[in-house]
Parts: sequence; structure tokens; C-alpha cells
Amino acid sequence: MLPVNAPGIPGELKALPQWVCWRWEERGDGWTKPPFQPSGVYAASTDSATWSTFEEAVAAYQRGGYDGVGLMLGELGDETALGGIDLDKVLQGDVLAPWAVEILAHLNTYAEKSPSTTGVKAFFTYTTGTWPGERRRTPVRVRDDGVEEGAEFYPHSRYFTTTGWHWPSSPRNVQHADGDALAKVYHLLFGDADQVAHEPPPVVPVNLNDVELLSRVFASRNGEGIRALYEHGDLSAYGDDHSRADLSLAGHLLWWCGGDTGRADRLFRQSALFREKWDRRHRGDGAAYGQMTLEAAERGLKDVYDPDRTYSDSGRVLSTQAGAGNLSQSLPFRTAPELSALTPERPDWIVDGLLARGSISELNAKVKVGKTTLILAMIAAQLRGESFLGLATQRTPVLYLTEERAPSFRAVLERVGLASEERLHILSRTDVGDMSWPVVASLAVQYAREVGATMLVVDTLGRWAGLKDDSENNAGSAMEAMAPLETAGAQGMAVFISRHDRKSGGELGDSGRGSSAFSGVSDIVLSLRRADTEGHPSRRLLQGVGRFEGVPEKLVVEWRDRQYVALGDSVDVERKEVREKLLNVLPGPDTRPGPMQGALVEMTGCKRSTLRRALEELEKEGHIRKNPGAGKTGRGFGYTLAGQGKSESTYGKDPGMFPFPHVPSVDVPTADSRVRPPRHKPLESSVSSPQSLGGHTLYPGEEEEEWTG
Repeated sequence: MLPVNAPGIPGELKALPQWVCWRWEERGDGWTKPPFQPSGVYAASTDSATWSTFEEAVAAYQRGGYDGVGLMLGELGDETALGGIDLDKVLQGDVLAPWAVEILAHLNTYAEKSPSTTGVKAFFTYTTGTWPGERRRTPVRVRDDGVEEGAEFYPHSRYFTTTGWHWPSSPRNVQHADGDALAKVYHLLFGDADQVAHEPPPVVPVNLNDVELLSRVFASRNGEGIRALYEHGDLSAYGDDHSRADLSLAGHLLWWCGGDTGRADRLFRQSALFREKWDRRHRGDGAAYGQMTLEAAERGLKDVYDPDRTYSDSGRVLSTQAGAGNLSQSLPFRTAPELSALTPERPDWIVDGLLARGSISELNAKVKVGKTTLILAMIAAQLRGESFLGLATQRTPVLYLTEERAPSFRAVLERVGLASEERLHILSRTDVGDMSWPVVASLAVQYAREVGATMLVVDTLGRWAGLKDDSENNAGSAMEAMAPLETAGAQGMAVFISRHDRKSGGELGDSGRGSSAFSGVSDIVLSLRRADTEGHPSRRLLQGVGRFEGVPEKLVVEWRDRQYVALGDSVDVERKEVREKLLNVLPGPDTRPGPMQGALVEMTGCKRSTLRRALEELEKEGHIRKNPGAGKTGRGFGYTLAGQGKSESTYGKDPGMFPFPHVPSVDVPTADSRVRPPRHKPLESSVSSPQSLGGHTLYPGEEEEEWTG
């Protein structure tokens, strides 16, 4: 039995002063659940003096002695009343009976699971005097397992148990039901003679073959959504409610087939939504689920598609000029200001520059470089509310789809300090069996809504999407694998996927294994590689490119103390390393003039251009001294530390070490200022171009090492 989920109950219901408590009581041969006042005295649906506030009822429930709380139906004032419908035994797991789907679609209001978890209740307001009839309850059908489904439809003088466990495909708030909606529901349940039976529109011949017809369907304004149902079985737009999706697709097909139920049935059977249940008996008269779904869809038709007519219906917009033989489509164009008004000025970053809500980020790396560790370190930082690599984060629970087996994944969790983190929800590939990737992705998004997560990680996409052999190289397969993630992004999820690099590597954006269509769909593409820094095996180079500003282009990171630290871009890291090496190898001032640049290049193993710049910086900062009198002729310059003895290295304390992007930038020498082949020219007292001296090349601005004739 479901407990009361007080936060899930709509505020407009909580504000009503007509709450009661209830508990199970045995009476005669059965059990009943009468209403109680919080004091323990029975309440009456016809006596408002026995009703309480929401807070009083919930407090009494929480103290114990009651099994739940309930709400009295009836007058609210201003010619408005609160009504309700109780759909009994309509749930099998999370699958709602098709007739119940139709009922809820007509009312389009807040609905929730009943305490037993086998039924659904819906609350709505209505205008007094518009209730369509006197009947209140009816059996609807007997299932194959012998269970009788039924409904109770009440305008007043009744209380409904209330759980707060929202039914996902219904609105979050209580809506107003007009007279037409009430009449349709009443007729569906009771079929009274005083209610006008629905007459379906006449069938119109649609003389197009299936391929031509479907091409028109998919080209219409609603075509993208219909294609998602028909070709991919995507339930995400329907709260992952398969029955509701069935009803929607059946309605679309029936309209486009001109009301021809036989053709609509045939096309539905070719769709990704078709399942064995379609032909299973679901009503006492022998009607199958599919027949009932098409009947429900037919009752919702006001007209049908006619190829010889011009349509401007906002629900299905497709204009065909009669006799012209051409097809013109209505497209949802927006002006630039309209588009700007629909989107935020700045991405809703989960991690600044790396991952945003409503977008897809992709990380490519070779095997065993540390993709998973980097991703989990990022998650650990945002869950703790800390910056990651100096980038601001936003807290959110996370769904992580991993290809790794539990033992190896646990080891990584412990490495980053996430082994006891309850806001990280993990699904292993081995735990879903042969479930298709679109279904897994759709269910993951549904689960994310339930736990309040807005970040979805798929590690790795190729394994989860089941891409084998050469299918990863196929652009069509790549687009199919990305389609469920595009849907997740469209629903506000921040999607982060990982992929393996191809063996041959490649440029950023093209290094991922398989088709470039993967990266084409992604909004941000990241690459993780081993950094080319000798003696630092835990360093990595993170590169990025994307559609948003702020994506880090090149960032050297290092794993230390169970987290990744940003060292700066590759130029900054090289500069700092050269500075460190120079401070370690240069002698004290008592050994003047000290080694010259050529000797320092050999001693440090650094590039001459980088070393020269580091020497200039250290001299300007006062850490080292440039001394004349070096070399065999004494006309060169050597270098020593400026103070007494060795200068203390600041490398380990350097805030670059400071988090990116606050690392100061350093200009890199251009290609034409680097090493060139020696050119023999007569020596001049002022060197303005590279000069060859005994096999050594001098550059503009560089001190002589040895002047030899």
C-alpha cells in the first residue's frame, strides 16, 4: 500500500478545508475504509463540520493510527465544485487500461495512483449544473485474469483517498472540466440514451500507397512526433505510458487513412509500437486491445484527411492544392526575437563550459586513458557543490549508465570518493539484458524525473546502443543511436556521453571511433589524451570545441588527491616546467657567469625558444641574474640565481596549479622564429638575422654563446 506523499499533492487541493483521515476496518465479510476526523471521530461526506484542514489531517496520519488521508468532493463556492473519478483495477504494473487512458485524456487533469497501486483517481473542478447524469458507478470490463475493471464518477457527497503519487502522463495541477468533457466521460462509462452517441466522420478514400502516405505524414507539422512513435517506439513524449502512445498513434493513422480503420490497423502493425497485446482480448464481448484502441481513437475524430482539400488546422497542418498535384507544407518558422524569447541568454550550465541542460556533450578518448575517472571526478565535484577544474558547477542528482562490471566500477567510485553517494544512480549494461537502446533511454529519462535528476551519463554510447562491427561507421546507425539522447536533451536533460577514440586518432571532433555523425549531433565535443609532459604519467590534455562560448580549448589536468586539478593550457604548463627546471639547475651567484643558453638547453631538455622566454621572465622577476663574460672569448652571457644559494621553487605553490581559466596567457614564438638551417654570412656586429657560427645558429635577440672566427 502506498504511503501518503504529501509534497506531491497539488497546492490547490491542500488549500481546501475538506480533508479527513481514513483507515481499514473489517465489516461483515469484507473490508472498508471509512473517513475519520483527526480526533478519531467518524467524519461524514454531508457534514462539513466534520472536515479538517490538510495540515491537521496529515499530522494525525503521521502520528499513527490511520492508513491515509482523503478529500471530500462537493461545492467550492462561486458556482464551482470539486468532482472526481476513481478508475478501479485499471493498472497492471505501470500499464493503464486503454479505456482509462481515454477517460483521462478527456478530463486532462491531475491524477494519481490509488493506495492499492492498482487504480488511478483524478480530481477536477466543474461548473455546478453541468453534471451530465445521475449514475455514479459501473463495471467496464473483465480482464483475461478474471479481474473486473470499473469506474466511479462523483460530483459531490463522497470522499476520495488521496496519495500524492502523481500519475506521470497527467497534469500536475487540478484542471476545470467543461460540460462537453463531462458528457463524453459520462457517455463512455454509462452510454445513457439521453446522451448523443458519437458518429464518426465518413470514410474518405486516400489513393496513395503506404510509402507515399507515410512520407506525407512525416512531412506534416506533427510529423516528427509521429515518426518518433512509428519508427522508434519513443514513449518519452507520453510519460513513457505505452497505452497513451498507442492511442495517439492510432488517432494520427486513422485521420491520415481517411477514417479507414482497416488500413490504420495494418499500418499500426508495421510500427515500432506494435506488440502482442494488440490482439489480446480485453473486453467481455471479445474485443481485443487494438480494436478498443482504434474505437477510442475514432471517437476523438472530428474529421479525416482528404487529399483534395487544403488544411490549415493547427493540429494537423498539411496543404494540398486540389488538382495541382503538388504538396506545400506549413512550417513553424519563428522570427529571431521570437526564438530568442524562447531560449535563455546563457546556457543552463551543470559544469561551466563542459555540460549544460538541454544539450549533449561528448568525450572521446583511447582505452584506459581515464574517461570514466574524469567523468566521475566531475560528478563528485558538482554533487559536493565544488568547482571542477576551476569551472563552476550546479548540483543535481545524476543517472550513470555504465558498461563496466560492478567490481571495476566500484573501484573507480572509491577512487573519486563516490562509493557512498546516494544521489548517483547507476545502471549497468549487464542488468538490462536484451532491452533495446531506445527503450532503455526512455525509461532512464522517466526514472530521472522520479528522482529529480537532470544529468544523464552514457559510458560508452557504442556499447549501450549495441553498435557492432561496422555499424558504428554508418551515419544512419549513428543518428539512430543519438536520437533517444536528442529527445532527452529536448526534455531538459544534460546528456554526457563517452566514446572510444579510433586507433589512428585524429583531430578534435573527428577522433572518435566510427561516423562523424555522432559529433555532428553533439553540442560540445571533448577529447582526453595523455599529456606530452615527461615524468608526469597522471597528466592529461583535455581539449574542447562546441556551439557555446566558454568551452576550454586546451587544458592540461593532473590527477592528485582523488581529484583532477587544472594546471593551465599546454603553453602555460610548459612555461612553468621550464621555470622550475631552471631554478633547480642554475648555480648560485658565486659561480658567475654561469652556464649559457646552449648548455641550459642540454641540462633541462627544453626547447630553446621556451627556455629563452623563461630566462627573460625569471630575470625580470629578479629570480636569476644575467652575467656577461661567458664563453671562451668572454663575450657571451651566462645565468645564475640572483640570491644566496638556491632560490626556493614556487612551482608546487603556483596557482596554475591555479585553476583554469585564470592562468595568465603566454605568447608562443611563431613558427618563423624557431630553428632554421644554418646560413653562412659574414659576421656583423649587430645580429638581425640567424647567423651560423661554427655550426651553431644564432637568432635575433639571442646572446652570443661563443664568437669564433
